[in-house]
Amino acid sequence: MNKVLILTLLLSGVAVAQEQEADLQGEVGSLTRHWLELQRSGQMATTQPDRLTPAAAQKVTERMVESFSHPIPEYFAEDSFGEK
Repeated sequence: MNKVLILTLLLSGVAVAQEQEADLQGEVGSLTRHWLELQRSGQMATTQPDRLTPAAAQKVTERMVESFSHPIPEYFAEDSFGEK
């Protein structure tokens, strides 16, 4: 009898947790769709032009081209990240 009661309580707790998680996922999904719609529509976009100076644009191009001079590592060595 006690085992049945304990099992019932455990299963009801799991059901409540799953329901709360589903509600949260629905809310997060709704918020994500809202932010994506704002981004797509441009409703919150700035009216100021977003331009680089010619010198900054040149530096960006140089940095991008220079990035191709390094070989792509075969794998990421996490223990040596940032070390020289």
